[in-house]
Amino acid sequence: MQGRSLQRSASTGWALVGWSVACLVVAVVRNRLWATPNLALFVEAARHLGSPERLGSTSGAYVLTNWSGEAFARLVGATTPNRYVLVHLGLAVAGLAVGVRLTIRRFGTALAAALAGVLAASPAVTVVFTWLGQPDALTLPLGLGVTIARGRVAAVMCAVALGATHGEQGVFLVLVAAAVRLAIEPFRLAGAAEGTVDPSLGPAGDEPVAVRGVRPVPGPSTHRWSARYAVEAVTLLAGVLVGRLAVEGYLRLAGLRNSAGRTHFLDIGVGEFLRQHGRSGVWLPLALWGVLWPAILAAATVVVRRRATMGGDVVLLARVLCASAVAAVVPMLITLDETRVYAMVTSPLLVGGAVLAVAVVDRLGIGVRPTVAAVTVVLVLVVPGVFTAGGVHRSTSLPPREFARFLLDGTVPGGADRLTPWLLGPFDVTVPTVSR
Repeated sequence: MQGRSLQRSASTGWALVGWSVACLVVAVVRNRLWATPNLALFVEAARHLGSPERLGSTSGAYVLTNWSGEAFARLVGATTPNRYVLVHLGLAVAGLAVGVRLTIRRFGTALAAALAGVLAASPAVTVVFTWLGQPDALTLPLGLGVTIARGRVAAVMCAVALGATHGEQGVFLVLVAAAVRLAIEPFRLAGAAEGTVDPSLGPAGDEPVAVRGVRPVPGPSTHRWSARYAVEAVTLLAGVLVGRLAVEGYLRLAGLRNSAGRTHFLDIGVGEFLRQHGRSGVWLPLALWGVLWPAILAAATVVVRRRATMGGDVVLLARVLCASAVAAVVPMLITLDETRVYAMVTSPLLVGGAVLAVAVVDRLGIGVRPTVAAVTVVLVLVVPGVFTAGGVHRSTSLPPREFARFLLDGTVPGGADRLTPWLLGPFDVTVPTVSR
């Protein structure tokens, strides 16, 4: 029996590895790869990480607060544009792989496979792959980590790293993560009560499967849930604050005098914000979830129509996901990178959405056939990645051969001094003028 269990475990594990690799290929093909137009600025920040005063008089010195990615690039000597991009691509892929692995240990292989599929189709991965070099390559995996982490200590450590990576987004992200962490917790506990063990974790049964085979259970009382959310949110916010203060302390000791902080763009005024958002038209809401919209609407329909058989835990999770998705529109509206900011802030919802999808499928008593999965992959593959940032940007406008050569040897068409115009070329971006 033990031999069969181990054999089944190995087979399941390799199947998940194959599926995850396929999802990665799909994500790269549909989104392609490109670098942030701010690449030159990030590279300079990495080069002068030990002497930030050299950037203190520039309007872009604020990027020094994205300390994590720049520090790692400096540590490994990736202070040329192409190497900086390659490092961030590696960080993104490795971080997402760790997120899937953590999902296996907590929830089992079925949910890990669902998360890998959700990530491949998500706008979050679209913006990470399209604007490589931004702190998003770390923000997205950390957003997954702070949500999946079983213990509070591990979650707080991820929050601290978020504070050092992108504190402003981290504040909103952990508010969403706190809600999702509580909403997905009953599934793990319900699985434990059932005594179901994921064979991929070995005969010892380290962790129970969270979703497979669980009975519908009632949701917690509103008062108790609200109190727990307050504790969770404050704890995670404290972690973000610690990370951000550590970076700020370092910059102050180094004598950084930043002439334009992160909030200076608010000076463009409400009218200019409305004009910027209006440039994207109907694509603004569509790009927030992209190709995931049909799955979201289908899951919502099932939960509403069959709420009695779904159970209070599934209904609560659906409500949390919906409320968080709506609330996250607020920080998106006061930024110019609409899809990018929204995708990072709502990254915990990708975990919650995977849990909801597997729970709904399980409680309906239906299975996901390989042919259905294959058709879904093809459909996702043929739909190009789209995001908005003062305009609509599609992955099909990116020249893959030019970028592949840039990654290999750093070649920039027209010369190295044309780096920023070249990176801006495929995008219809109009940067508003900020009156100081």
